[in-house]
Amino acid sequence: MNELIDFFHPDLYENIDNSIYNVLDDYLHGSAIAGIIGAMYNDIGIAGISDTTISMLPYEFTENITYAINNGIKIINASFGLGNQFNSCHYMALQMYYEYGGLFVAAAGNEGWDLTIANNRIYPACYELPNVIAVGSIDSNNHRSDFSNYGQYSNGGDLVDIYAPGEQICTTIPRAVCYDFVCCKPDNELNQEELEFKQGHVANGYHYMQGTSMAAPIISGVAALMLSVNPNLIGAELKTLILNNANTISISIPDGSGGTTTQNVKKINAYKSVAAALMNINSGNGQITGLKSGTAFTGTLSIPDTINGITVTGIGDNAFCEKTNITKVILPNTLTTIGNNAFYGCTSLTSVNMPMSLINIGENAFCGCSSLVTLNL
Repeated sequence: MNELIDFFHPDLYENIDNSIYNVLDDYLHGSAIAGIIGAMYNDIGIAGISDTTISMLPYEFTENITYAINNGIKIINASFGLGNQFNSCHYMALQMYYEYGGLFVAAAGNEGWDLTIANNRIYPACYELPNVIAVGSIDSNNHRSDFSNYGQYSNGGDLVDIYAPGEQICTTIPRAVCYDFVCCKPDNELNQEELEFKQGHVANGYHYMQGTSMAAPIISGVAALMLSVNPNLIGAELKTLILNNANTISISIPDGSGGTTTQNVKKINAYKSVAAALMNINSGNGQITGLKSGTAFTGTLSIPDTINGITVTGIGDNAFCEKTNITKVILPNTLTTIGNNAFYGCTSLTSVNMPMSLINIGENAFCGCSSLVTLNL
């Protein structure tokens, strides 16, 4: 995090580390970002992207990258802009963070600009490093938000790396701020920005928000989920997996002459990103060969139809042999084969859904699955 947070908010307090700084948010931005990343699933308000896997440390200013490096913080969410001047100190700090293995997630900005134009650059989003991922905003219909900056070079390289939902995002804000705006100030005493904020009121401590500031923490939350199943991943690897497993959508942008044109860009796919962090796939034959080294996985193993752009066609021999923490398996409709001993000795496995595409099941594929009670063919 790179914001202050309402530590006492009922959806946030268990997931906030307040041991270093005074974290009390007297505005609203930090608490809103925190809710999107890691609000607790507690039947009170909302649930964040990574509600059970996250510990958030709020702080101000990018100089604390050094603190992040020294204290093992693997993801920094930067829902802010520092203007259009390249800063060599900030760039060097981010290079250090890259060498450390951290991921820096930056909001692309809300000016509606083409960031490939030099005078439009917004930093830190425009620091082009392997561990910096710049995030634009889309609405629920996959349309680029009018306010969202964008940017794609003529050779196809993306300056705004990926897009995520950034409109009508219900999230947490400090309850005191919410009360002041909604209950204590009449509309005629509010400016336009304050009035729009008031109109987003849902309940005390919860508002609808918009901006690339809301899109960036969705990416940060997905990255945290990926680390929860594979803590060995470094920042550049997280970025690569997120981009390689994104969906492709077409967005509308100004064409410079009063009309519009389109760009094909990437949209976050959390499901495939986490699967790619968890499982190995053989690019030659599309077979899942097993869990990646060092992964920590328990529960339902849901395998997507593609990983890293490769269609999943098989589960390899011994792929999940003796993975005793797998309780349920959901297989993709692209699957044709399950190899020998593929799930041998998965003693906690209770249920498997077989796709209609399946042709071959290998010897002893489910041998020793002593808890298996449901096999849907």
